[in-house]
Amino acid sequence: ILVEMTPATIFSGNSFTLAYTLAFVALLTKARPRTNTAITGAMSFLGEVLEVGGLEGKTRGTARAGIRRLLLPQPCLTDRVQSHAATLNIELIAIRNVWEAIKAIFPLPVAVPGRYRRPHRRC
Repeated sequence: ILVEMTPATIFSGNSFTLAYTLAFVALLTKARPRTNTAITGAMSFLGEVLEVGGLEGKTRGTARAGIRRLLLPQPCLTDRVQSHAATLNIELIAIRNVWEAIKAIFPLPVAVPGRYRRPHRRC
C-alpha cells in the first residue's frame, strides 16, 4: 500500500509518516496500539526511520498533552533533546526502523517477517 500526501494537507513536512504507517498497521492487523505514546519520524520506502527537526517543540507538545513516552528516530537522540525531555519527565524511545517502532507501540505481538510458522496439519 502506498499512500501519498499532497501539499494541501494540514501537515508540514514528513515527520508524521511513521505515525501514519503505524496507524495503517493497526488498521490492517486490528492490533491496539499504546495510547500513552507520541510518535514522530519520517520513513523511507525501505522502512528506515529518518531524522526530523523540531524535537524540542515536539517534546514540549507531548508533555502538554499529558503523554509520557515519545517514539523518535535514533539520529535525533542528542544530548540536548535528552536533557530537554528529562526536564519534562518524558521517556524517549529511539528507533531505527519500522519493525522497532511496531515492537515499541503495540503491546501484543504483531506479525513480523520471518517469525511466522505455519501450523502443523493433522491428517
